[in-house]
Amino acid sequence: MNEEPIKFSWVNTHKQIVKFLAENKDNQLYLIKLLKDLGITGFNDRDEAGNVFELTEIDPFTFFCCIYKHGASKRLSYLQKIAEKIGISELPSDESGIPSANPQSTWLFPYKVYRVNNEIERLWNLFFKVLDGGIDNKLFEDALQIGGTGKTKLTEALFYIDPIKYFPINAPARLFLKEVLGTNPSFKTYTEYLKILEQIKQKTSKPFYELSSEAYVWNNSRKKVSYWIFQGSPKMFDFETALKENLIEDWNVAAHKENIKPGDKVIIWITGKQPGCYALAEVTHEPQLITQLKDSHLWKEGNPHDLQAGIKITHNLLDKPILKEQIATVPELAKLKVSNQGTNFSATEEEFMAILEMAEPSKSIKYWLYAPGENARWWDEFYSLGIMGLGWDKLGDLNNYANKKEIVKMLQALDGTTGSKKNDATANFEFKDVISVGDIVIAKKGRNELLGYGIVTSGYYYDSSRDSYQKCRKVDWKKWGKWDAQHHMALKTLTDITKYPSEHPQHQFYYEWLLGIMEANHTNEDVIEADTPFLPLIDLPLNTILYGPPGTGKTHRLKNEYFKLFTDEQSTQTLEEYCLELVKDLAWWEVISVIMLDLKSTSVERIFEHPLLKAKNSISVNKTPKNTIWSLLQWHTKKDCPHVNFTKRATPLFFWKDDKGNWTIDEEIAQLETPDFYEVLKKYRNYAPISKTERRYVFTTFHQSFSYEDFIEGIKPKLTKPEEDSESADVQYHVEKGVFKEIVDKATANSGKRFAIFIDEINRGNIANIFGELITLIEDDKRIGCANYIPAMLPYSKKEFGVPNNLHIIGTMNTADRSVEALDTALRRRFSFIEMSPEPQKLAEPEFKCEGIELNRLLEAINCRIEKLLDKDYCIGHSYFMSITNQQSPFEELKLIFLNKILPLLQEYFYGDWGKIMLVLGKGFVKKKVEAVKFLATDEYEEYEEFDSKPTYSFTDAASWSLNTFKGVYE
Repeated sequence: MNEEPIKFSWVNTHKQIVKFLAENKDNQLYLIKLLKDLGITGFNDRDEAGNVFELTEIDPFTFFCCIYKHGASKRLSYLQKIAEKIGISELPSDESGIPSANPQSTWLFPYKVYRVNNEIERLWNLFFKVLDGGIDNKLFEDALQIGGTGKTKLTEALFYIDPIKYFPINAPARLFLKEVLGTNPSFKTYTEYLKILEQIKQKTSKPFYELSSEAYVWNNSRKKVSYWIFQGSPKMFDFETALKENLIEDWNVAAHKENIKPGDKVIIWITGKQPGCYALAEVTHEPQLITQLKDSHLWKEGNPHDLQAGIKITHNLLDKPILKEQIATVPELAKLKVSNQGTNFSATEEEFMAILEMAEPSKSIKYWLYAPGENARWWDEFYSLGIMGLGWDKLGDLNNYANKKEIVKMLQALDGTTGSKKNDATANFEFKDVISVGDIVIAKKGRNELLGYGIVTSGYYYDSSRDSYQKCRKVDWKKWGKWDAQHHMALKTLTDITKYPSEHPQHQFYYEWLLGIMEANHTNEDVIEADTPFLPLIDLPLNTILYGPPGTGKTHRLKNEYFKLFTDEQSTQTLEEYCLELVKDLAWWEVISVIMLDLKSTSVERIFEHPLLKAKNSISVNKTPKNTIWSLLQWHTKKDCPHVNFTKRATPLFFWKDDKGNWTIDEEIAQLETPDFYEVLKKYRNYAPISKTERRYVFTTFHQSFSYEDFIEGIKPKLTKPEEDSESADVQYHVEKGVFKEIVDKATANSGKRFAIFIDEINRGNIANIFGELITLIEDDKRIGCANYIPAMLPYSKKEFGVPNNLHIIGTMNTADRSVEALDTALRRRFSFIEMSPEPQKLAEPEFKCEGIELNRLLEAINCRIEKLLDKDYCIGHSYFMSITNQQSPFEELKLIFLNKILPLLQEYFYGDWGKIMLVLGKGFVKKKVEAVKFLATDEYEEYEEFDSKPTYSFTDAASWSLNTFKGVYE
């Protein structure tokens, strides 16, 4: 007779396997071989080219998942064999309560092609933190960012490692926690997950591994629950009042009377003009005849005469019913038996769960595939404005339509047809009523190209100020780029792809695959957080230097190509931004004075809450703003005020504090001494949202005296107003941000967008002095959020400082400048260099071609000679000649270019070696003369005669030049 298996014997086995894994972190090939020797498969990795090869690394969580992706008997056999192989004497006899791993998505990490940030090493780090109890929110969130991991899989993995401390929050467990233990299983952070575990412990004394088994058994038994649709007509009964006052406890049933039982789930469906699901319920007693009904007074026609099934409303959806139009968009609800004659019909578990999911939108993120206009023509604008828009402009505001049917009718009327218009109407209906804040939108172009993704941050609104695509929602776009979708996507403008299965073996859902292509690495349970977006149009390195000879268009490229990549056109200026513009150059006491003029009589608290003060505080390093307000109010209070005992005063003295603690300002004095404050106040009161261009960059030029204090931060003196009886002003010293620190702060505060600092003539500054110890921080992998992030402590402000990975540093460098040699050592390793060479061929294009002279040949001839005499770094750029406006008669402009640009440049290049200048330009531009000179005191300097025959050189008179003079350079 076979012995009964010892329940939960696997717990001790797991404990010993965990110890074994901890000892074999550096023998991952052995761990894989151990699994393969048992007959476990699924260890094929893939590289960038799509080549398949053997997996060479594995984490401990995935090790367990490989065992538990199999059925009950097989996985117990594998567990026993592993225990035997690693020397565990007591083999497990059961596997009760161990969650099954998804065989389609076993690994907690992606393929090799997508492993770009030490994913497996990070999982090992998490494993060891589990062992020593060191997990925190940051580590937990980091694990969730790894492609292949999600909250369900991660909690199951933690349970494999420590089934005493952790509980798996998977599908069976969720329903069990909700229905049996009355515990909400939703969580986002590790802290929230631990709170759920504590709540479970308060509800039951059973260990987590036993509870996991119980949840599995309960989940199987619950399949006996039946699902129903209870339907009613508003013509017969006042359902609105009944739901509003919680009066519904029974429901008329005419069919399936023998099968309806307590515990069954019910969809409450109301017909009429707005048919839909208005509640979900649970059956509390079998159908029976009830004579006394709590809601009998709400019957409009007749009285209930059938049997009544007792029900309890679990989800009252009166304020936001799930209408029939929404139902039509969900594939699982395509066969829902509603709007037929009758009071009750059968439903399926799948149908009930689909509606339950719609009834709890906060717990369910939807994923949408979206085309931003035909051929994605609006993508650039939508990204920069942070919105998504929808066409069908002739429909106007969607708020004018009660339901999808009305949209269909209008589309048919506009088109003059009776066609279905189903897809068009659905897109409009879903855009307004189905998309929710928090949903993920994946933008596409055509059928094959992905453009980026973002998070919906607002409800539907109609923007009449736009010429087209006026139906809008705000979106926090997270990525921008171009990716090959690797397959044909749907052509529709808007498609809900939340439940589309994935064809990719590493992903369960289609949207996971698409996000994976864009390296988003999120699973269906993740709340996507800020990520660095891709730059549009170009793949620009974080640290870039454009280098080349003078005149090759380096600065021109910055201004005409790169600046616009970091510029948001026509963004709406908020009140906060407007106030910031008003106060950025005002001192604290000046801001407080303007606020006093605005409020008339006020308190410190109200001053602190004023928009102008909030704006000032946001750009200040002041840690005690309320104390500053108190001090400055007293500093500028009239001397005869009996309620202020503050000896040090400074003009203007126009504040007053009464016996109740209220502050006022003497406007007569303010008008005389600070009239400018009224202009600021006027501007503040006249605020109206305006469109403006927002620049996400700064431009600066390095020079010999540019310093660390100018670039990062430094202590700067500031004069304060002298006291009334003093002739001298006080000098106070403040830590002020440099140009780099300011843009770093802006980029850090707005991680969803890219920022840049443009540094012209970067090689002219002393790099070691300007960057100081921060030169290391700008490297790609040393930035905030990166694998090797290194912060530094700033010497003046004593604050920790790091460079965010959404800030580009883009410089220009003139290779003809001799200071370039000093730059190579300091920055060569940290910057990508883009060479910009002269392009004489551009001068032959119609836009720049000039009558009577071939500028391209002129420049080619000059540069060929310079390169022979010096090297290519001293060539002359084409941009010098692109400024000619009179192409029919270019001579005068060409003459000025030579006089002011080319000739001085050659003099600098050749250090007075006129012979070489003559070799470059010829006798038309350089003349030589030998003239006798009368030297003085010749008896004191005997070698003077050798200088007497020395020639002198000069440029020829420009008045003698002609077009033929220039042509002579190349002909």
